[in-house]
Amino acid sequence: MSARLISRFRLPSVLGELLFGVLLGTVLAVGEVDWQRFSSLYFLAEIGVLLLLFEVGLETSVEDIRKAGSKAALVAVVGVILPMILGYVLSWSLEVADTWLGHLFLGATLAATSVGITARVLKDLGKASAPESAIILGAAVIDDVLGLVILGVISALAAQGVGESTVASALLLPLAKAVFYFAAAYAFGRFAIPPFLRFCRKEFGEPGLILGGLCICLLFGFAAQQCGLAPVVGAFFAGMMTDTNPGAAGHGLEHSLKPLLYIFVPLFFVLTGMGVDLRLFAEGSALFLTLMLCVVAVAGKLAAGFVLKGGRQRWIVGVGMVPRGEVGLIFAALGAALQVDGAPLLSQEAYVAVVAMVAFTTFLAPTWLTLLYRKRS
Repeated sequence: MSARLISRFRLPSVLGELLFGVLLGTVLAVGEVDWQRFSSLYFLAEIGVLLLLFEVGLETSVEDIRKAGSKAALVAVVGVILPMILGYVLSWSLEVADTWLGHLFLGATLAATSVGITARVLKDLGKASAPESAIILGAAVIDDVLGLVILGVISALAAQGVGESTVASALLLPLAKAVFYFAAAYAFGRFAIPPFLRFCRKEFGEPGLILGGLCICLLFGFAAQQCGLAPVVGAFFAGMMTDTNPGAAGHGLEHSLKPLLYIFVPLFFVLTGMGVDLRLFAEGSALFLTLMLCVVAVAGKLAAGFVLKGGRQRWIVGVGMVPRGEVGLIFAALGAALQVDGAPLLSQEAYVAVVAMVAFTTFLAPTWLTLLYRKRS
């Protein structure tokens, strides 16, 4: 209901689910209802986030990244590195986390760009085929790939309980595991996925195709976890390796998975929103952190657009990179769940600030892009 309501304003439905979760979580907190004891909800939400990243991967391909071009690659790299540095410095200066890894993770939450939200906005504006749109979408794809790899490495470092003196040694093993995983997953996916999906479709029809896609998603997610990466990284890569072009074995899988996505994915966003206690904003420190995080989040992506030539195009590309969307929420949820020395990698205050930043950037970008294109015409 909330997703439908907010979509009437031409804003992403994820905002409706997120805001509903925030309101519901606050009401339950005031009523002192311990909803977190329902562990089955978290399990279903984890299935939802795996399916979400699998779907994002289905909309992406290795060829898409190759075609992104040098401009998109430059925008993407700057749009990942600069926000991470700004976020790290902000976290360190405000003492948001107790460890350098916590500071790094807060910076990493600013790295990704929402492919889905940006594409939806450009399509609604009738600018999906504009030259700057190709740069934005290509850079957003690369941003998501880099962001998810960074997420996997940080998750592995957190699992090992890294200390200041073991940074170099602990970083090498996760990176080596990541390289091994992607190489093995690419080889396996290229040669095993097409015949497997053809068999599933031939023997069982569309239900078989859905079941086969779920098996691939969960298998790649499980393998990623065994290599020290986040399962969502594996789900995303599984989607990328599943060719959905006409005539391919996986063609139609994206459409077939829609019913499952409608059931499980909203639950993840609602539960993410329920983790936000609005009463924390009564504290000046939480509100100040949120404001500063929003400033850094917007500034880092705008600066990425300004590596290009051309005044108006710079602004359009920079603003198009601003929304964090579902990937930022995934970072926030995992950061609150990851433990370092018995404490969450993201504190409750930082978690609330990140979720608020995601909502702010997701609201800001569509409005700003609309104004820029209106001025252009």
